Amino acid sequence: MDVYLAKLDSTLTPVWANYYDYGFDGALALLASASGALFVAAQAGGLNYLLRIASDGSLVWARQFSAGGGTIEKMVELNNGNLLLVGSNWVLGQGGQDLWLASIASDGSLSWATTVAGSTGGWVDKGAGASASNDGGFFAVGEFRIGGMFGAPEQGFLKFNASGNFLWGKRISVGGAHDIAELPDGTLATSLFLPSAPDNLTQVIHYDSTGNVLWGRQAPVGGTIFHPGRVWTTASGDIVSLGLAGAYMGVWKQPSTGSSISCGITSFAPSVSDYTPAFIDDQTAFTTLSNITVTTTAAPLPVGSSTASATLICN
Repeated sequence: MDVYLAKLDSTLTPVWANYYDYGFDGALALLASASGALFVAAQAGGLNYLLRIASDGSLVWARQFSAGGGTIEKMVELNNGNLLLVGSNWVLGQGGQDLWLASIASDGSLSWATTVAGSTGGWVDKGAGASASNDGGFFAVGEFRIGGMFGAPEQGFLKFNASGNFLWGKRISVGGAHDIAELPDGTLATSLFLPSAPDNLTQVIHYDSTGNVLWGRQAPVGGTIFHPGRVWTTASGDIVSLGLAGAYMGVWKQPSTGSSISCGITSFAPSVSDYTPAFIDDQTAFTTLSNITVTTTAAPLPVGSSTASATLICN
């Protein structure tokens, strides 16, 4: 299997399309940097790969690394120009999957990598998302399971500086976080999913810049509300969460004031406590690859029109 990547212009007309062949199992994540470079995370045979691709589709460099057999969930461009990889590591932690972070320089060299191994009596079960911070650092979120693999999921919410040094952490008594975003005013938002009888819940939580909860909103999954995925903010500070509702894509837009509660959305107040996990310095080896075959397709895959429609459920 190859990684297929196509560039479209603003009218959705294909500009170029390439296959990148190395026996990949498929692409995991894509990031377009401020410089115009593209970064693709892929996987094959339990190993992870990172490709830097120029704006014309040519391969700049490729790196292979293990990440303990885990996967890359998200890539974020930091203020210093480095690329932050967020994923999971199966090897170095305390008996289970753990949050894994790595910072990659523009030339593909490893600046640092660390495994967040949890604390005594629990571990970080999965790395899920991250967001660059206005102060040059970054935030990372994941799922904690205190008391072991079958413990109740909680949100792990961690702050680091640009060098990867831990500054502070919070543990929130709700389901594991899927993503985090910093708002223009420096406050934060996370999207979460909480398995709960009789209805599973999707949640959005708004925090101040130090991790204190300002408000929480939740609603049953299914029908008008969906299983959350990524979260981001608009220029005006609204919080937007994107995910799936059955066979449909759903979008939930919530003012940062927490107002306009409707569509079955209710308020909730999660319990928040300080949290300091254990860290393992991860000397992940990055290997340069030089035998990736890049093939330009003679006719890029056609882009057709869609009959899909968006339906406003309520506002």
